[in-house]
Amino acid sequence: MRDKTRQYNLEVYAPNWAAGAHEETWYTRELTDVLSAGLSEGASVLEVGIGTGRPFASAMLENGFDVTGVDLSAHLARMSSAVE
Repeated sequence: MRDKTRQYNLEVYAPNWAAGAHEETWYTRELTDVLSAGLSEGASVLEVGIGTGRPFASAMLENGFDVTGVDLSAHLARMSSAVE
């Protein structure tokens, strides 16, 4: 029962969270640069807890990486699949 409640909460709050501003900031770019520094060009990246895919997945895609994301929220996972 507890897992069903947790999943329900994720699906209820996901649209509200997704509606918030999740713009790229200076620290997003800096962290993306640090994370990608040791990766080969076009490397595959797994983002666990991808949310909407912004800002990190979109930044990694812009840098030429192949990003796969997973999230407990089906709503957010669908949103992240639209990130280019």
